Amino acid sequence: EIYKDKIEKDEVNIPCIRLRYADEDSAGFHIDILPVVETESSIIYIPRKEEWEESDPRSYTKWVINKGERYRRTLMMLKRWRDLHSVPIKSIVLQVLIANSLSHSLEDSINVQETLASLNSYLSDKLVVPEVINPVLQTEDLASRWDLNDFLKFKELVEDATKLATSAITEDRHDEAASLWQTIFGKSF
Repeated sequence: EIYKDKIEKDEVNIPCIRLRYADEDSAGFHIDILPVVETESSIIYIPRKEEWEESDPRSYTKWVINKGERYRRTLMMLKRWRDLHSVPIKSIVLQVLIANSLSHSLEDSINVQETLASLNSYLSDKLVVPEVINPVLQTEDLASRWDLNDFLKFKELVEDATKLATSAITEDRHDEAASLWQTIFGKSF
């Protein structure tokens, strides 16, 4: 009852209830609540339009946790970038792409720049939405519903962020480097 005013009533064609629980910097954080069919394994079935699809959120959560602190820090920063710039990509797709592009640097700024550069390099020759296979459920292409125009916009924004991060890393003046990072991550960064 206390969340009644936070439930999205105008969203159609989603098999869930969307609960908005924070609106930091207009990012619109939410959680989707949907029915599932459980099995005896970690696999569950979730509704997708006219059918039920396999999912394995427990194994996926373990996978994310096992990626380590460097991955989580990079993911947190790049999700902020995504939210602030309305980058058209679902969290789970971004998570896997970041994991596949993750730098080995222990320094956050270099890690973000190298991860963006690696992701940009991977995307540069893609003219259609690439497959993004779920690391714990090999039959699931996480990007199967990614709109081509949204993908192309994502590519463009990754390229722009890569250029900014590269400039920030190579900038000798601290205030100018900070300004470049703020362009990526917002004024509160």
